[in-house]
Amino acid sequence: RSTTKGLWRDGLKVIQEDGTAYFVVNRRTDVVLTLRRPVEVQAWLGPTSPVNTVHIATDEPQRLNHEVRKRIAVSQNS
Repeated sequence: RSTTKGLWRDGLKVIQEDGTAYFVVNRRTDVVLTLRRPVEVQAWLGPTSPVNTVHIATDEPQRLNHEVRKRIAVSQNS
């Protein structure tokens, strides 16, 4: 579990200078995804600036990690 310094509210926070998005719940995130290429995140007011790194809060970090790795393996074999 990682704490999110300075990110004291739950929800989406994008740090444009870092190209990082945080999906925070209870002032924490559990999983960090490093993306192959930048993507825009759909926010309430429209798409954000592109991000390369996504920090996510999840109840089951090991399961999320397993599922992401499984899909990466499938896409690499296609």
